[in-house]
Amino acid sequence: MEVIEGIITCTKNTSNKKYVFVGIKDKKLILRELSNTHDLKNGDYVSINEKYEIIKKITSDKKTEEKLLDIYSIAEKILDHKKEYTTSIKEIKKILSSMSQSFLNSSKLLIKKLITGSPIIVRFHNDADGSSGAYALFLAINELIKLFDIQYKPHITWSMQKTVSYGIEDSMADLYITSQYSSLEKPLLLITDFGTSKQSNGGVEKVLEKFDIIWLEHHPIEEGFNYKKIINYINPWLFGGDSNITAGFLSCIFAYYLSGLELAELENASMIGDYSIYADLKKSGAELSAFLDMVTSDPRIISSVSNNLTPAEIAAVLNDKERYASLLSSAKIKMEESIHAAMDKIRQYKSKTLLIYVSDFSLSRNRESRYPLPGRFSSKLLDYLSSKNTLPCVLILYFGFYISIRVDKKIAEKLDILKIITTIKSEHEDDVEAGGGHISAASMKVSEGADKKEYIKLIVNMIKEKDNGEAQNSS
Repeated sequence: MEVIEGIITCTKNTSNKKYVFVGIKDKKLILRELSNTHDLKNGDYVSINEKYEIIKKITSDKKTEEKLLDIYSIAEKILDHKKEYTTSIKEIKKILSSMSQSFLNSSKLLIKKLITGSPIIVRFHNDADGSSGAYALFLAINELIKLFDIQYKPHITWSMQKTVSYGIEDSMADLYITSQYSSLEKPLLLITDFGTSKQSNGGVEKVLEKFDIIWLEHHPIEEGFNYKKIINYINPWLFGGDSNITAGFLSCIFAYYLSGLELAELENASMIGDYSIYADLKKSGAELSAFLDMVTSDPRIISSVSNNLTPAEIAAVLNDKERYASLLSSAKIKMEESIHAAMDKIRQYKSKTLLIYVSDFSLSRNRESRYPLPGRFSSKLLDYLSSKNTLPCVLILYFGFYISIRVDKKIAEKLDILKIITTIKSEHEDDVEAGGGHISAASMKVSEGADKKEYIKLIVNMIKEKDNGEAQNSS
């Protein structure tokens, strides 16, 4: 009779308990789920037969520790032959090379969690950037499931986030999800494209001791954000890069280190969706970006729930060419209708070397529709304006308590709209509740009692002053 020795690494604490067994046979991992036939606990050293029935149980910390080391050693060997990720974008090759060790460390951590059945929660922002990153991770994890022959459904939760912060309510929800399990390894929280605001500090503090965290980010690091407490925090700003290296792009690189998958279309979709200077509209990715924009704006289009979307639901559409084509056509029509509606009421202000446009988003979208959302619509509207003008353009779009700004990439560095937003925020703390973004795309939120139109005028005047100053300096 064939015997496989291994350990119990995770327990699902339901009425019908399930146990994750990790063993080794012929230098390969055996990953199985065992039913509630024995009174087991995490760390038990057990022997099973070919029918995956337990025939012996030993409680031995030493044997468990030794077996775990062997298990992790075998698992991490899949990373030994991975080549360093390379990119065709010359400007960021050195930056990405300097990040390679961080990706490898995070890959080892995620693989440990996956093979031991530890709960994994993936949170991503609800736009093309965040969802392209989540989908890349989904594809990579599926490759690992096949590679390790995992014969049960891993304990992974996918959660799409509307806000760009990890708040206390989020942490409480994650703690509740993982309370259904006990595991030798801590649960893993994987976050992509959540911003860097201080509003995340409370949530992070709540889970810091109970979770291991991997955070893939590209926004400038806001003063006061406690990112240093997160060991596996990967942000291009820490390696000499900037926000143009998008979170979805970073997630695609992470997926490569995990699985070897090369996901060029997803990389470009992420960059197009987040208005990166490295986006290439001549390559594939624009249609995928538009699709992701639409379904993350309104999950009801493809999801069974109205407030969440999973990568599996995205995959179901992408694997159905007819349905995908139909949804792309719908996205294109809705965006064109919104742009034409905006152009009927848009206001223009002339500066010395550029054009400034101001638009009320409430006049652009059908009230019954959730697509497009203001942030991505502002990028598309700016593209349209730029195509109709010889001068570079700036767009200020307002909606609710928010003011969103998009800047033509040719003048983004010169204007540095993020610096304008930061200045306004610091000088008007009573009225401006939040603000952030990057040099070509930024936004701010004003308080209920604030005069939003006065702040729009202030932004217009600050852009004009900066433009006139730069123009004088260059003459």
